Amino acid sequence: MALQLPTTKELFETFLANLESQLNQTAPLLPKAFLRVLSLAESGGFTSLYKYAAERVIQNLALTATEDDLDALGKEYKVTRKPAETFAATLYFSANQGVTIPVDTIFIGDSNGQNYISTETVVAPFINVARIPVAAQVAGGDQNLSIGDSLTITVQIAGADTTATVETIENLGVDRETDDEYRRRILNEIRTVGGGSNSTDFRRWAEEPNGVFRAFPYSGKPLTLYDAVDSLPGDCTVFVEASTSIDPDGIAPTSLLDEVRAAINFDPVTGLARPALGSENSNLWVESVYRTGFYVEVRTLLVDPALEAAVKASIASNLDTYFRSLFPFIEGLDFISDRNDFITNTSVSTIVQDVLKANGAAAASIGFGTSLGTFAPSYTLGQGETAKLVNVNYVN
Repeated sequence: MALQLPTTKELFETFLANLESQLNQTAPLLPKAFLRVLSLAESGGFTSLYKYAAERVIQNLALTATEDDLDALGKEYKVTRKPAETFAATLYFSANQGVTIPVDTIFIGDSNGQNYISTETVVAPFINVARIPVAAQVAGGDQNLSIGDSLTITVQIAGADTTATVETIENLGVDRETDDEYRRRILNEIRTVGGGSNSTDFRRWAEEPNGVFRAFPYSGKPLTLYDAVDSLPGDCTVFVEASTSIDPDGIAPTSLLDEVRAAINFDPVTGLARPALGSENSNLWVESVYRTGFYVEVRTLLVDPALEAAVKASIASNLDTYFRSLFPFIEGLDFISDRNDFITNTSVSTIVQDVLKANGAAAASIGFGTSLGTFAPSYTLGQGETAKLVNVNYVN
């Protein structure tokens, strides 16, 4: 039941009626009548108190709490928010033998304009070879570079080049966990019961490393690589979805998968093995999720030519948001009300129709499928499978 707050007008009328009842007289209708002024002042004060109380009610629930209040709720269940991480890498830098590149030397990424600072003093040991460890000046995913990306030094050093190249990546930058991401982990902790290395435990362990958005644990070997009959007791597969600050499609790099495997096998604080006796690393598969692309066909679009471009852009944007919101459902682990793995013509049509209706447009019908010109009435996401929009095609 929703929390219903009285309006200021309702409070004013209540307070005025109480005063009139206690004094056994009717307040004059004059705007500055004392009882009316007093009732108005009280109603204004109580409106603020009601709003504060309502806000506190919201902040007491994991479903609606935000920021510090959500952090407090998470601590009750021993689920802490993941902080931002800083990108770190080693640069290949051409410099004459014996040239010193001092600590705190600043390089600027040519592709993103971000600052990267050397973390130690390096003396070039060989001609034209200097490997410099650097870290981004600011934590977060926007600072990430790829191997081979170039950077430019801000202050020229005699005997050294002006451009460096990313040779290896030591740590990927990750954004601070958002309220919605953190809330999902807290709700998982509240709604599920772990113990004995069940699927709840594997999900909790797999989602601990920074950079992991979601994890999907399954018993058996991955069906994307093996047949179901190949699985043996003790086999377990965990699909990992990376944060969008690492990859826009959530594809987890090898370094993150290695972190997840380590987090599943060993407690990062005590170093003790986590899985129950009999579970072995050789029975564990840690894979990245994969995204299946979907095509949508809109037939006989009727729209004002002046609005056509904007309508088509909105349809594409809303459809992409819809497809990316889908995720696999695991029986016995996921909360049934959160299930969101089934795509139908109806669900896709609703997304398109909402845009059309808002712009006074219409269409005869839609179709969707995993390849252009091939349509399906429905589609259920499989193990470790997520979705995205590839293209919207319009036909008359």
